[in-house]
Amino acid sequence: MNLYDIAIRRPVFTAMMMIALVVFGILGYQTLPINLLPSLDIPIVSVITILPGASPEVMESDVTDVLESAVNTIEGIKQITSYSGQGVSQVTVTFTLERDIDIAAQDVRDKVSGALGQLPLDAEPPIVQKFDVNSQPMLWMALAGLDARELSDYADQVVKPQLQAVPGVGNILVPGFREPMMRIWIDRDKLAAHRLTVTDVIVALGRENLELPGGFIEGPVTELAVRNLGLFETVDDFDAMIVATVDGRPIRLSDIGFTQLGVADERGGARYNMTPTLGIGVATRSGANLVDVNRAARQRMEELSKDFPPGLFYDVAFDGAEYVEKSIENVQVDIVYGAILAILVVFVFLRSWRSTFIVSLAIPTSLIATFGFMRVFGFSLNNLTTLALALSVGVVIDDAIIVLENIYRHQEEGESRVTAALSGTREIALAAMAATFSIAAVFIPVA
Repeated sequence: MNLYDIAIRRPVFTAMMMIALVVFGILGYQTLPINLLPSLDIPIVSVITILPGASPEVMESDVTDVLESAVNTIEGIKQITSYSGQGVSQVTVTFTLERDIDIAAQDVRDKVSGALGQLPLDAEPPIVQKFDVNSQPMLWMALAGLDARELSDYADQVVKPQLQAVPGVGNILVPGFREPMMRIWIDRDKLAAHRLTVTDVIVALGRENLELPGGFIEGPVTELAVRNLGLFETVDDFDAMIVATVDGRPIRLSDIGFTQLGVADERGGARYNMTPTLGIGVATRSGANLVDVNRAARQRMEELSKDFPPGLFYDVAFDGAEYVEKSIENVQVDIVYGAILAILVVFVFLRSWRSTFIVSLAIPTSLIATFGFMRVFGFSLNNLTTLALALSVGVVIDDAIIVLENIYRHQEEGESRVTAALSGTREIALAAMAATFSIAAVFIPVA
């Protein structure tokens, strides 16, 4: 007994299966992740290295060329591009589409690790990361109202950890952030009077501002770890540091200058409505629901704003979820319009409301059930998948029209409804399936 025989002879079972598919699709739609574009594993890996204070020429010769030579031997490379700027080097490796992005990224990490010994000692460890379309921040907020040091400190210590705890958040970017640091101001005349140089101060900082392991203190039944707390934490600690001993007298840092708590040099900045601000960019984790993540992040920020220090305020500069929702909503409206037009066209040619209603049932049943299978197979609701659903509106009723017309022909020949349904479906079932599978086969290479 074929599938269409079961569907015709057992109408209650058929109706329950259709209802089950519709319920399955509704449940899947409620949990479908919503993104602007589908999750694509583009085989692009970038290596970012920072060497503070280095010129672009030094970065190119000492960092970029070394890393390019290291990764150039990896199999499957299509293109290597690089950028060398003030204190930063970025090497972008593009692989062929056949390469698995995870394996390619691991190969790059292995090659970069082997080249670490050839990089300058002051260079920070290279950062190897994969390119992800959906990992770009789709929510930007502006934080302002305090001076640079207080603003950066509050964003780093309070706002950033709270936003990172939001489910689905993958990364938080803070452009304009200026890291707190101690600034040591040296009086040249005092330094010369004590017969010292700036190098002596630098050496003293490296010698005194240092924390070393102290080993263990062992007892009969206990063992205690010893730490040498040598790191300076306050301005007074730095000022009290002994730089050198001249003529038997210790020369402290306060004798030749002073220490000031400040922030890093301003190498860049952010403005919102012509006001100096600190940017907060929220990037979703791969596979997370963009709309839900942005909504939760905005809600968390609203809760934090109730406890902001006096003068601090924030504003939402850009929310990509609004654009995504609007875009997908427009496509969904187009799907509804397309379905209505398709039903009207069917009625014009069939000239029967009953036949039109039967054929039209294929549209909502097929589309709604598709949401459930999209959820099972890991698809998201995005511009491409909604466009695919729009294209399939006309396709899903083609077979229904052909089968219904053949059944109607058998009824005109005097057969009963059940016999006509069985005979009409059996005659063209294979042809209808062939037509449907041929259309699906066209899109298999694209998928």
